[in-house]
Amino acid sequence: MPKILLPLLATSIVALAIPAMAVAPLLSHDFESGIPGEWSTKETVIIDGDTALGPFNSRTKLHARKTRLNLEGLPAGTDLLLSFDLILLGKWDEEGTRADSFAVYADGELLLEVLRFPCDLGDEAENLPAGTPGAAKVDNRWLGSCVLPQQVTIPSSAIQDGELKLTFKGTCSGRRSEFWAVDNVVLTPAP
Repeated sequence: MPKILLPLLATSIVALAIPAMAVAPLLSHDFESGIPGEWSTKETVIIDGDTALGPFNSRTKLHARKTRLNLEGLPAGTDLLLSFDLILLGKWDEEGTRADSFAVYADGELLLEVLRFPCDLGDEAENLPAGTPGAAKVDNRWLGSCVLPQQVTIPSSAIQDGELKLTFKGTCSGRRSEFWAVDNVVLTPAP
């Protein structure tokens, strides 16, 4: 009996010592070297020296209301995991008639909806002094920022003939005081 248990125990120890292999991303965009052609918008915003895609605002014609990510050559029959940083600029409202929202769609199907914005930007989140840490300059105003990491599983049924069209859309109540951006977009096969 001990002869059988010892080899099993040694095999278990070796298996635990081998680290899990990381899954290679199908896409990884941080916008530091520009905006890849898969994105529908080409505007960027600098936040603490970091480049992000945006700013976006649903209430002004000066900025895009949404952005699309059009992908081709994706694996069939595989669920995907989309990770990204949603960056809120200015103070976003959670309740009442001025409630804001953010969503991600795949060909019109809602994949992610964000209605809560747990950001403590203080009362001075809008029109801050130039150079304030964490602030971004949008239309000659310095707005406070908050990063909300997001993850959503995209079902394989959303991929048609290897293609996927994702729409990122925020609905803001403020024309000059609320914007959003995205950064660190990564797409991998779902675990």
